Amino acid sequence: MYCINPNCPDPHRSSEENQCLACGTPLLFRGYRAVALIEKTQHSEIFEVVVENNDGGTIRRIMKVIQAETSDRKRIELFEREYAVLSWLNHPNIPRVDLDDFFRVSVPNSHEMLCLVMQKMEGETLEQWITQNGPISEKMALEWLRQLVAPEIEQDPESFPGVLAYLHQNHIVHRDLKPSNLILQPSGKLALIDFGGVYELTNPYQAEIAADRRSVTVITSPGYSAPEQINAQALFASDFYALGRTWVRLLTAQLPIDLIDPQTNQLHWHRRAPQISRPFARWLDTLMSPTPDRRPPTTIAIYETLTYQLPQRIRVSRILNSWAFKVTATGVSVAIVIGVGIIFNSWRSDEALRRGLQNLQAEQYQTARRELEVAVRLNDRSSDAHSNLGLACYYLSDDPCAIKQYRRAIELMPDNWQAHYNLGALYDRQGKIPLAIEYYTKATNGSNDLKALAINNIARLKNRQRQYAEAEALVRSVLDLTQTNSTLASLYKNLGWALFGLKQYTEAQVALEKALPLDPTRIDTYCLLAFVKQARNFDAEAERSTCKFSVSRLALPEVKEWQRQLDKQKG
Repeated sequence: MYCINPNCPDPHRSSEENQCLACGTPLLFRGYRAVALIEKTQHSEIFEVVVENNDGGTIRRIMKVIQAETSDRKRIELFEREYAVLSWLNHPNIPRVDLDDFFRVSVPNSHEMLCLVMQKMEGETLEQWITQNGPISEKMALEWLRQLVAPEIEQDPESFPGVLAYLHQNHIVHRDLKPSNLILQPSGKLALIDFGGVYELTNPYQAEIAADRRSVTVITSPGYSAPEQINAQALFASDFYALGRTWVRLLTAQLPIDLIDPQTNQLHWHRRAPQISRPFARWLDTLMSPTPDRRPPTTIAIYETLTYQLPQRIRVSRILNSWAFKVTATGVSVAIVIGVGIIFNSWRSDEALRRGLQNLQAEQYQTARRELEVAVRLNDRSSDAHSNLGLACYYLSDDPCAIKQYRRAIELMPDNWQAHYNLGALYDRQGKIPLAIEYYTKATNGSNDLKALAINNIARLKNRQRQYAEAEALVRSVLDLTQTNSTLASLYKNLGWALFGLKQYTEAQVALEKALPLDPTRIDTYCLLAFVKQARNFDAEAERSTCKFSVSRLALPEVKEWQRQLDKQKG
């Protein structure tokens, strides 16, 4: 047994009792016993613990411990956030945490300890693997990368997306990707651990940068963290930078920080990885671009490059550098020119896609459309480019263009659930409710957040059809799937609408008042709250005025109808 008291004079002192013989600290807490100290840092300790199962055997788990009183408030908040995130994530390659796995333990002559118990992921870290086995091959590097960013497989209901794709789908930035936090399991799957630095982004394109950056806790690992993350501006692309640096470590067996030229601050690693092709090395360099907008925009974009474009570039590169090509160069020149042309077009397509995404983010939809049209013309097999072109057309109210592009995106990648959702939203706007529900339903195969959004929109359409009981049941079925404020606000709004339709006015007001602070910009919540308060004979003038006089470029049809109804009322 091992004592968890940091001030214990002899924590290794074995005891079969429930109390440490050296300091009197309890050795059994919530059924757990610490059996080994795995890691000790300045602020925390990580133990291996055992707990008895129902069959009388034992289960080995991991327990992370910090001192409550001596840790600063931000560190405690990070610890609590790690527990909160792990308790609702559901992925076989992420440690599982149950709701009662976060607790406090009092120890003699020391401060109270905060404890977080989680599933032990079997296997060895990639840091351990590289130390024992040396650099990985190009084939292994590509396979592991694809595994991390792979989307779900539509035909396999048991499938999960790659662990990094799953995190980003759920708006989570890990912020501490490195070899020691990736575990190669006996199954061959990579698990991701150490969620102490996780950060939630509610905007799919950019971080919510605090006005006072001191409110954002900076999480960094020397040699792996992106420049913007060091400046408290972590993005999804920050994980891609760390991913690239991690693969440099795996391909060279050298620490990235040791490969940086102190004079130029440039990373010189290509010669340390002679086993990989030039196209792969150059693509990894794009993952590690100093500026985020030069990196791939999404995990889907990375997956498509790894699956379609990069293998082709690697094959052509091998031909160009082969002895056979040098001997018979004249005979194959036409084929090589065609191949190189394809690669050049693919690179130009990626650049156009990146510019298109930037313009979408800036709401420059016409410019975004032009860039994305270039992207699909140069690479017609990019599902991501077609889907985003559809989004640009949607915002420009060019529905035929949007439908064509969404359908092409789905044809290329049937499990592009975001494209299914976007197509449902387009049919929703057109008032084609059966088609909207069809595509929203398909989108429920996506991430938890996307499923919550899709079910929420189906519930909204059920409310419009006055099927209030069905709408209520739909909303309640997904309330626990998301932590995103804007999605929760919409869910509670639609729940309030359903309860209002069922004449459960008190419950409706409770739901709507939950929605308001989550997203105070929603006009429809104010409109519904006005109707509910009027039904209860309460003063609703503030909500009525907000609903009547608010203007939205993308106002839902029911909002326009509610505004007309309130406008007819006296006052």
